Amino acid sequence: MAQHFTEGEGSNVVELSFPDSWVVVKYDQPGPYFYQRCIKPIGAGMTAVDFVAATGDNSRLWLIEVKDFRGYEVENRKRLISGSLGVEVMSNFLDTLAGLFAGIHGQQSELRGLEPAFRNPNLEVRATLLVATDPMPDQTNVKQLPPREQKRLAAELTWRGNLLRDFESRLKKPFRFHVHLFDYQQIAARFEWTAN
Repeated sequence: MAQHFTEGEGSNVVELSFPDSWVVVKYDQPGPYFYQRCIKPIGAGMTAVDFVAATGDNSRLWLIEVKDFRGYEVENRKRLISGSLGVEVMSNFLDTLAGLFAGIHGQQSELRGLEPAFRNPNLEVRATLLVATDPMPDQTNVKQLPPREQKRLAAELTWRGNLLRDFESRLKKPFRFHVHLFDYQQIAARFEWTAN
């Protein structure tokens, strides 16, 4: 069996599946839950990731932010290319960790399942951006693509590469985070969770 969660609405829904042995919290969900009840009202602009997941052995903590640009890529192009998306997502990762620490310290009931992971001195934090974009053209023969598609492909590969380098320099080195940028349908089986 697996635990299933969704993020998004309408035609832009991403479904995530995690092993039953994991503790998974839809951290920024609406309603009377920890982030909405305790962190957001502080008004300090603290942000949140979509999901926090601790592996069954409490060796890894996944911080997962889902960004679905399908059908909205053009409107978000400036955000993608300028680097502002990276700053936004990195803030989500760091603010979430601060909120989780405060919530676990304050013995918030919905975070109790994550407490054993936070006690692990060797905990691996995996900061993950899960991206859904409009389908990319076949990359096997780029020179045969129309110029517009070549330009779009080059732009997407550039912003993805820049974003990953930014994550590595700002999160991996100083905080020892493992950083990931996944397309929502291409998560390696070794990570034990999926998205569709």
